[in-house]
Amino acid sequence: MRITLSLACAVFISAADIAGQKVGPDAVWQPKPADWQNMRAQCQAEQYPNYSKCLISKLQNAGAPESAIAFTKWLDEYGHGDFGWLTRYRKTGGPVGIAYVEYPIRANENQGWLFVNVNSEPPVIDPDTLGALPQTDMERNATYAALKQASPNLSLFPGDRSESAGPRIEQLNGKQMRIIVNYRLVQGCHACARVGIARFAFHFSEDGRFLGARFLDIQPVAQAQRK
Repeated sequence: MRITLSLACAVFISAADIAGQKVGPDAVWQPKPADWQNMRAQCQAEQYPNYSKCLISKLQNAGAPESAIAFTKWLDEYGHGDFGWLTRYRKTGGPVGIAYVEYPIRANENQGWLFVNVNSEPPVIDPDTLGALPQTDMERNATYAALKQASPNLSLFPGDRSESAGPRIEQLNGKQMRIIVNYRLVQGCHACARVGIARFAFHFSEDGRFLGARFLDIQPVAQAQRK
């Protein structure tokens, strides 16, 4: 069966031309709790966007290696003031790696994933760029339609992005690979009841080139699991 992919690659991330070499296992680092508290105390008088830049200026004294500092600086530029550090870099057996990122000053979504291949264009894919997902395909799904009828304010949010939550990696015929990512369907707001899980797959060629994303399915959440 032929798979039709719905997206151009470049819409998932900006500033990709500077990113690839700064996202890798050498950039893994996180501060000790006491050092992080000191950083926050020293920067507490700063306002956005200077707050994140102040925190970056304290990284070296907190023990961060140059590679970790370079990653955080790139993240700040890519995310327009989004401060974070790389907690783990997971190899997939091919050219694409998975970067696990901690965002300690966000109000929500304090953990995230990035899909990385320094030899591809773009070299970094952020699966939580929700506007780039093929949501029109999802909205045609019968299960989605039923959930939408029951919950008119149905909204899509990122799922669990902790290290233990995945993502799931599958090898396909023709040596392609896909990374399956879960997203929460909730009743209107970030903290509202979860009513379903939407799954999307990110497809990569054998050499790690991003081929696009595809909607897979929706799994309704049982009433007991909605909180």
